[in-house]
Amino acid sequence: MPNTRPCPSCRGDMHVEQLDDVVTYDGHERRLKTQGWWCPQCGETILDSEALAARERAFLDLKAQLDGVPGPDEVAAVTEGR
Repeated sequence: MPNTRPCPSCRGDMHVEQLDDVVTYDGHERRLKTQGWWCPQCGETILDSEALAARERAFLDLKAQLDGVPGPDEVAAVTEGR
C-alpha cells in the first residue's frame, strides 16, 4: 500500500493513520481510534468498510444509550434467539 495518495478535495497528500475520531449525537460525544486516509490540509477522510462499520457501531451504541433503547448487540441477541 502506498504511504500517500492525493486528496480528492484539495489535492494535498493524504496519509494512512489511526487517529482520534469523534461521533456525536444530541450534543454528546463518543471517541474512538479510526484507521483511514486522512488529509492534514483540509481534514478530508476516506475510510474502508471495516473502519466505517466500527464508526457506525459506535454512533448506534451512543444513540441507543442516550435514547434509553436497546443497542445493536442487544437487538441482534434477541433476533438471533440468544
